[in-house]
Amino acid sequence: MTVLTAGYSLDRTPKDIRALASKAGFPEVTLLDVRRSQTHSRNPHWRGGGVGAVWSPSLGNLGKTARWIRPRGASLALRVNAELILAGEVLLLVCCERDWRRCHRRYVAQVLRELTGAKIIHLGDDEHDA
Repeated sequence: MTVLTAGYSLDRTPKDIRALASKAGFPEVTLLDVRRSQTHSRNPHWRGGGVGAVWSPSLGNLGKTARWIRPRGASLALRVNAELILAGEVLLLVCCERDWRRCHRRYVAQVLRELTGAKIIHLGDDEHDA
């Protein structure tokens, strides 16, 4: 069981993110958009819907820092996504922040690991197993 994370920043498209996953050995993934809002992206490829990702605003961050401030509904969203992982889905958590160390998605991934025992892999410029 694996949870992947990736940040798209200003230049990565959904296709680029999927290519990162494939290169890491995960050609079939479910993109899980963990942004609170889809309208504030600085990257035009990720504005609004239609990027082939499941949007889970309840896993977004209410804070302006990497520390995750959970919105209402986060517990239910975490349980639903944990069930997907336990059923064999590989989730790829995406958010705007490119550096996983400065993004709340690392905390979302950690909670999913606690619920499922899944391995976390942060994809990007400095791929890292957590």
